[in-house]
Amino acid sequence: MITTNALFAALGLSFLIFSLLGITNRFHGSVIIPDIIYKMIIVLSIIILVTSILGWISAYSPRRCVIYIYMVIVAAALILQVVVGVLVYQKGANYASFVSTMWSDSSNADRLAIQNEFTCCGLTTSADKPALSNTCSPNGNSYPPCAPILNSFVHDSFSKLYLIVFAALVFEVLALTNAVTLLCAPNMSEEESERRRRRKSGIKLEDMSTNSTSMAGSNIGGDAYSPYSYKDETASVRSGNRYNNGGYNSYNRQENDRYY
Repeated sequence: MITTNALFAALGLSFLIFSLLGITNRFHGSVIIPDIIYKMIIVLSIIILVTSILGWISAYSPRRCVIYIYMVIVAAALILQVVVGVLVYQKGANYASFVSTMWSDSSNADRLAIQNEFTCCGLTTSADKPALSNTCSPNGNSYPPCAPILNSFVHDSFSKLYLIVFAALVFEVLALTNAVTLLCAPNMSEEESERRRRRKSGIKLEDMSTNSTSMAGSNIGGDAYSPYSYKDETASVRSGNRYNNGGYNSYNRQENDRYY
């Protein structure tokens, strides 16, 4: 449980770092990924980090309510992660439509940033909604159009991203499995249950320990009072005195002298 939640926390921290770097345009192509995906991943990472903390608490706390809350939050994180993966997959599968819509909805500053980052001009041609600059002008020498470059980048990058998101679902499944295992495991030993029962009934723990010690002592030294030991001694008397050939007559004489 502790190792699983440590990995779970590492996953949430990785998602958080990725989203913060992406939303501030700190890596190549981050401006193409919609902000809604970054925001959903940030929410997902926070949920995962909170869940990992609850997982560590549930590993040391015998209270089942903590485990139930942990399982509910893990299930919520799993659902949100599936939603993010499906959203990324849809945009990566329909990359041409996504690039066209993204280019039309982007501001002139975003188009200029994309053109400078990917060394291109306009969408399909240099005259197709370009962000005018020294290297992008419809009437002068400019870079090639952005559509082919962006289509290839979105197809490759988004495919890797949704594979990572879906592969990370293993952590949620593992966390749920560990939580179910923790619920099925006994919360306390029989001795602890007996102690709690005696506390509720008002019996002192010292009395319980004294009774346990006296019972243990009676078991250790109780061979003389055991019915099995009595039978063994009787059997040995019979085998040694009454039924052996050498002592049968002497035994009868002793009996006769005693009673007659």
